[in-house]
Amino acid sequence: MNPLILALLLFSLGLGTILTLSSSHWLLAWMGLEINTLAIMPLMAQHHHPR
Repeated sequence: MNPLILALLLFSLGLGTILTLSSSHWLLAWMGLEINTLAIMPLMAQHHHPR
C-alpha cells in the first residue's frame, strides 16, 4: 500500500478515536465510530505477508 494512503488511514483512525472519546453528544460519538469503521476496512483488507 502507498505510504501516503497508509498515513492518511492511520490519521483518520486516530481522529475517529479522539472524536469518539471526547464527544459530548451521541451524534459526534456516532460520527467518530463511522470514521473508525471507514478507516479500518482498507487496513483489514490488506493481504498479510509474513516476510
